[in-house]
Amino acid sequence: MPTIAFITGHAVGIGFLLALCHDFRIQDRADSSLGICQGPFAVDLAPRLNLLKAVLPCSTVGSSRLTNEKPLYAREAIKRGLVDRIGNVNEIFKFIKDQELLRVTNVPAYRESKIRSSRKAIRALDSMEEQNYSTDRTGNDQPDAGSTKRERSHPRQPKI
Repeated sequence: MPTIAFITGHAVGIGFLLALCHDFRIQDRADSSLGICQGPFAVDLAPRLNLLKAVLPCSTVGSSRLTNEKPLYAREAIKRGLVDRIGNVNEIFKFIKDQELLRVTNVPAYRESKIRSSRKAIRALDSMEEQNYSTDRTGNDQPDAGSTKRERSHPRQPKI
């Protein structure tokens, strides 16, 4: 069954990547936005761009607007192919009916293409996980700037 991401506000970072992993995306309002990062953070964007390349057409990913800190609003997101429509919850049901999404799952070609695209996305996510930690000069594992892990690289010893 195809999945639809309903973006109700500002999808930034992991929220943006999660929305992109869906088959279709609908933004709630014209003033809602998408973005990889917000603010001038030292985040390694290369692994995130690999996920974008696995999920989206190359023409969409090549945009420098995606990699800087400026948000991409709904109208521009539609032009770039990141979002399929702007609308409310009723628009989702209309979209399902218009695209005949309930019938498309019975077509074997759809299932094969879905499996192939999922494999690409999973490979990109796996490479992000492998690159999550880097080693500093002393040999201690430290989370890199793009790490989403909150745990320490070396667990604390319990106080006795």
